[in-house]
Amino acid sequence: MNVLVTGGTGFIGSNVVRHLASEGHQVWCLSRQVGGLEPVLERFWAPVRTRITAIAGDITDSRSVHEVFAQCRPSHVIHAAAASSGHSVSAPRRIIRVNVLGAINVLEAASAHSVGRVLHVSSAAVYGQTEEDIAIEENAPLCGTGAYARSKIATENLCELYRLDMNCVDAVIVRLGWTFGSMERPMPGSRETMSLVHQIVRLALSGREIRLAHLEPVRDWASVDDVSGTLGTLLTRSCLRHHIYNLSGGVSVPHRRLLSSLARIVPISFREVPIEDANIPSSSTEKRRGPLSIERLVQDARAAPMSDLEEGLRRYVRWLRQEAGLCEYRETSGMVDDPPT
Repeated sequence: MNVLVTGGTGFIGSNVVRHLASEGHQVWCLSRQVGGLEPVLERFWAPVRTRITAIAGDITDSRSVHEVFAQCRPSHVIHAAAASSGHSVSAPRRIIRVNVLGAINVLEAASAHSVGRVLHVSSAAVYGQTEEDIAIEENAPLCGTGAYARSKIATENLCELYRLDMNCVDAVIVRLGWTFGSMERPMPGSRETMSLVHQIVRLALSGREIRLAHLEPVRDWASVDDVSGTLGTLLTRSCLRHHIYNLSGGVSVPHRRLLSSLARIVPISFREVPIEDANIPSSSTEKRRGPLSIERLVQDARAAPMSDLEEGLRRYVRWLRQEAGLCEYRETSGMVDDPPT
């Protein structure tokens, strides 16, 4: 299979690229800049590098996208490129431009070049804030706010337009929950904020106390290894009964339990403190939403990211220790917001 992965050097994309290549597929990695890939990425892909071709392109430029499709001739596409966060005044304009215009260009090119399936990586951010004790099914209202969530709602509508109204692209939407693991790192212009797991592991590995304003709110964590494997399954399975899937760990994990699991891997010290004394921002730990229901995913894909949380954390710590420089970025502030998943 010949697969094009947009945003293939990012957190999710780089893992998907490696997984697909390990399955024997020829993978084209589309990114804004591929000249001189990061050393950490080259090491990450090294075992399967011969099956990966990095190619430069701008998803907001229709001509560039069509040229990439003409060169790669993909049978399948995973559209993972996205701008997820930013703190500048122009961030909303950039997020909407990259996410919405990028999706249009990819869907148009997929239609023009007769791609078999486009797997669009969306986000649980589309659901907005919900009650933590109620699982969220795919037919729940889309109440997400902010530029990122609204852009993802718009791109999902575009997928439905090309699939249903125009009947020209087999577009499958996957809404990711909270994900952690290898290759999560700051990427200016696309991913500038890190997950809670990244933050607490970084503090633990540097021997510092972890101070959170909230210990009881929950997240439905999934390892990026499981996420990338399941995305590969959804991309290739021929008879899917649905075109929208939740993808997460499927289980609510309170921050206290997450920290206890990490404590069985590395020595840590943590406590609940007032917001002003926390060394992780309260936006990373406050209540956000319930777990995603993955019943549809389990039934249709016969695979779900349900590996043990502690084992996923163990793999992540092992990788971070190998790439120690990634644990020490931006030490001046020590606080970053969660990405809006």
